[in-house]
Amino acid sequence: MKTNLEKWNHYKAIVKQKEQAYLEKELGDYPEKIVWGVHPNGSMFQVTTGTCYRHDVKVYFFTKKPTRKDVERIENYALSDIQFSKDKIRIVCKEISEKYTTEGQRTVEEFELIYYKDKIEAEKTALKTTERIRTEKELIESGSHHRCCYCRSVKTKENIRFDTIFSPNWASSGGQSPPRPYCRDKNCAGNDQMAHEG
Repeated sequence: MKTNLEKWNHYKAIVKQKEQAYLEKELGDYPEKIVWGVHPNGSMFQVTTGTCYRHDVKVYFFTKKPTRKDVERIENYALSDIQFSKDKIRIVCKEISEKYTTEGQRTVEEFELIYYKDKIEAEKTALKTTERIRTEKELIESGSHHRCCYCRSVKTKENIRFDTIFSPNWASSGGQSPPRPYCRDKNCAGNDQMAHEG
């Protein structure tokens, strides 16, 4: 190994080997290679998965090539007894919708909460979501309910209050919004005001 890049790649491979052994020991076949998700609008999407680990030491470099310091850092780390921890495991999720594909990382806990291993369960949730959206739309259109401008809950008129928000967004009307519906039992109006203040 002559160049810093060759040295870097050598030690990075050692880190990757240790990482892979830890992930296989900790997770086994988990997670499933394909799971399912449901968008807030009720549409379903497929998710392909992988795993990775968030190391305490930088196992990357920002310049065109690694410096001697970069090589020393990863060499020391690769040859040490790396103390792996379950809370640093990440599930790499590639969400594939009809219109777009996004990729991100989730903790194991987030992954369990957000996605469905069973396609039928995801379909049931998608159906419930679209039914809820349709019902809420009908209630709002009937005039008996309003949607809170902050938390987006749909509530009866009695449980809604109207407030004005002060923000440059409404410069044409003196810097204040028209009356907007908010939850009566929560501080949604105050939270929205703070959000508009940045």
